[in-house]
Amino acid sequence: MHLALRALDADKNEEAITFLKRALVLAPTDGRLHFLLGAVHAEIGLDERAIAELSRAIELAPELLTAHFQLGTLFLRRGDVDRAAQAWRPLDALDRNHPLARFTSA
Repeated sequence: MHLALRALDADKNEEAITFLKRALVLAPTDGRLHFLLGAVHAEIGLDERAIAELSRAIELAPELLTAHFQLGTLFLRRGDVDRAAQAWRPLDALDRNHPLARFTSA
C-alpha cells in the first residue's frame, strides 16, 4: 500500500494500480486497498471499476466514510440521485458541520 501511495503522490496512476492489485492478492479483504483502487479508477475515468471497488470497500469497511462519499459522488455524476443518496446515507450520522455532511446535505 505504501508503494501505491508513493506512486499516487508522483501522479503515476498505472503504477499505483499495479501495486494495489498486488496488495489485494495478499490482503483481499482490506477495505482500504479497495477504496484506494476505486479512487484511482475514478480519477482516470473508469467509473464502472471505481463503483465496483468502492462498493467492495464499503462492504468490507463500512467506517470508510470517504468511500461512501466518493461512491455517492460517482452516482451523482452519472445522474443517479437515488443511488447517490443511498451511498451517502451513513454520512447522515456525522455532525452537520462536518465537510462531508455539509456537501451531501446541500
